[in-house]
Amino acid sequence: MLTKKQFENLFNTHIRAVSTLLSYYTSDKTELEDWVQEVFIKVWDNREKIDPGHPRVKGYLLKMARNHALCCLREQKREPFFAYDKVDDIPVPVHSVHGQLVKKELSQAYREALEQVPPRAKQAFTLSRDKGLTYSQIAEEMGISPKTVEGQISHTLKILRVELSEFRG
Repeated sequence: MLTKKQFENLFNTHIRAVSTLLSYYTSDKTELEDWVQEVFIKVWDNREKIDPGHPRVKGYLLKMARNHALCCLREQKREPFFAYDKVDDIPVPVHSVHGQLVKKELSQAYREALEQVPPRAKQAFTLSRDKGLTYSQIAEEMGISPKTVEGQISHTLKILRVELSEFRG
């Protein structure tokens, strides 16, 4: 069982990691703060089950944060903030030459980054983003398991996140 003091220590130790992870799913600072609070409220609500000394407690918190963000986005029917498949949909004021140049650079960087992704992972990613298929549908089409699809898309997003980090706000 997690005591109040242990909770405070857990919070202070891992808030930065949880915030960083959640920032990949939203650019709205208020929403980010809310999500961080909601994750730690869940931690407190589940304090009976949490061992703060467990070596994988940080992984547990990050998994909880990721699941929370995805659940919130799913409820709002929104894509994660850093959804790279939407590069061409980025709104840019017509009168902003700088904005148009940044959009063009981002689009080019996205295409180049996607070329670094292994072919099967790229196929899974594009089936998800371009055709809107679920992991199960992609798995069936590619003849692999849904967990493999999840891993390939996750791998692709990691590559894109690193390669396009300079474009993050």
